[in-house]
Amino acid sequence: GLIVATGRVPGLLKRWTRSTDGRWFGRVHFKITDWYGAVMAEHVAVLVPASALSPRESDRYRPQAREGR
Repeated sequence: GLIVATGRVPGLLKRWTRSTDGRWFGRVHFKITDWYGAVMAEHVAVLVPASALSPRESDRYRPQAREGR
């Protein structure tokens, strides 16, 4: 099947790590899915350059609050 390769996927930043030359890397968990949302690959504790990471967009990935609470 085809994978979605938009360059942006949601992930979970577990910690920051600094390299000996001063660059920062995030240790990140993330999944790659196909067009239908099926998980094609799960990556755990991958070192990703800080320049490739960005904060989540607003509340897109937060659970929705239930009414009446």
